[in-house]
Amino acid sequence: MILARVIGNVVATQKHDKFTGSKLLCVQPIDLQGGDIDDAIVAVDSVGAGPGEIVVVVIEGRSASHAMQIELAPANAAIIGIVDQIDLDERAEAKMASSPPADKNSRDAGTLKKSERGASR
Repeated sequence: MILARVIGNVVATQKHDKFTGSKLLCVQPIDLQGGDIDDAIVAVDSVGAGPGEIVVVVIEGRSASHAMQIELAPANAAIIGIVDQIDLDERAEAKMASSPPADKNSRDAGTLKKSERGASR
């Protein structure tokens, strides 16, 4: 599983039958500080996530199909949760504070809260 930020919708007027009624979202994987890592991916939304929200994504075909509740769905990424808050213990915070940020978008070490995401549910 990874953490990611929802950065957009994917509109596909033609798609596999198993995706009928499913929402596809573009998500940006992030580190625990909120900084972007890796390339953006497309994931099937199984929880009703929206733009700017921090989500938990499974990246594995069987887990994605299970999250969608559709057997053998041709998906390798699915959003399975919306993050309200991440609390780190003091050791993890200290380790993150001493590490260089992943990129210019990284946040200070500590707690990533819903209010810091820009979007609310």
